[in-house]
Amino acid sequence: MESLQSTARIVALVKRISAAQGHSSTPSNQLINQSGVPGFETLSRYISIWRPKPIHKRRSRSLIQSPPLIIFCSGRGATPKNIAKYTEKYKYLYPEAEILLIESPASSTVQVNLSTAIQVVARHIELHKVVHTKGIVIHVASNGGAYTATRLVREIARAKIGQVPLEAMVLDCSPGKYSTSQTLRSAKQNLLPKNLILRILGSWAVYAFYGINILVKVMLPLPDQATKTARNLNNPELFPTQEGRRLYLYSKADGWIGHEQIGRHAEEAEALGYSVRKEVFFKAGHCSLTMEDGWRYWRAVQSVVEEERRGGLRRRESAVVPVAARPVLERRASDGGYFIERGVVDEGHFVERSYEFVEREEEEQEPKPDFASLYETNDDGDPSWLDV
Repeated sequence: MESLQSTARIVALVKRISAAQGHSSTPSNQLINQSGVPGFETLSRYISIWRPKPIHKRRSRSLIQSPPLIIFCSGRGATPKNIAKYTEKYKYLYPEAEILLIESPASSTVQVNLSTAIQVVARHIELHKVVHTKGIVIHVASNGGAYTATRLVREIARAKIGQVPLEAMVLDCSPGKYSTSQTLRSAKQNLLPKNLILRILGSWAVYAFYGINILVKVMLPLPDQATKTARNLNNPELFPTQEGRRLYLYSKADGWIGHEQIGRHAEEAEALGYSVRKEVFFKAGHCSLTMEDGWRYWRAVQSVVEEERRGGLRRRESAVVPVAARPVLERRASDGGYFIERGVVDEGHFVERSYEFVEREEEEQEPKPDFASLYETNDDGDPSWLDV
């Protein structure tokens, strides 16, 4: 009887606190984050979490242990629909993982309070120390997401909570400076309406906006956030070179950030000792790589997240092998031609990989190789990372 009364008092207290703070009494598993991404429980403004279902309802799509925590840092002003494309795929691939979502406000002047996110990461740091779980995966989109991730790691370091046990970091279209000319051209191509009159008026508005933006930067010089973010990502004090692996995903058709900048950052990271892999796309716009080839995008993510258990990345071991001399592992059809994937495989693991686009009129007649045996297989005998 006393226990029932105690329970009733606790429930009443929770209801009073919720009413005082203006929160709904909706169960936490029915909450959504403020941006509208379904299934996420709100922790604070711009920060929410998805917690895995009970174990008897889960079926892992991965052949290895799921990472305990995936941190997804969205790009600035990303819509719920765009964010859900990534979070839903992670739920599917790693249903045992918690997903911490940190959204980046549309305005770079708004700073997200990361205290609730730090609490979640701190819990996983302590758990890793005790039971040696798999490390944390950080996935960032654009410069906004990269900036959020570096802030999070820096504030954890300042609080002396402990080193973030990083399993892998996925950098989507980041880091790099926004090119004014590229941004103007992309905005005119992608954001303006098709109506001629509205398009002319919209063009003037775009030029006026960027003119004002440049004037403000001249009159009120502020630190270059993109440069600082890129520097922090390659700071071994924040991200030790022995912690985790990196995947740079970017496109040569990115209208916002030049692919050369991202490529240079990846080369600098590799020179510092980071374990680096690059996946270069050819036609996708900024942070739209899955629209060009979602299968290749997520296969690359899986490979980097799971690589340690598959044998580890081997850096530069095949640098002496010319690209043209590498065996063709796969061809994928595309508009106007096809992609050739070449690589060197050592004991079932990719050592080095490259892609080239071949137009149909330049197609070479090569016999289709039996590349299935080069992959690790699942119980059904199929390539393990095709089951996504």
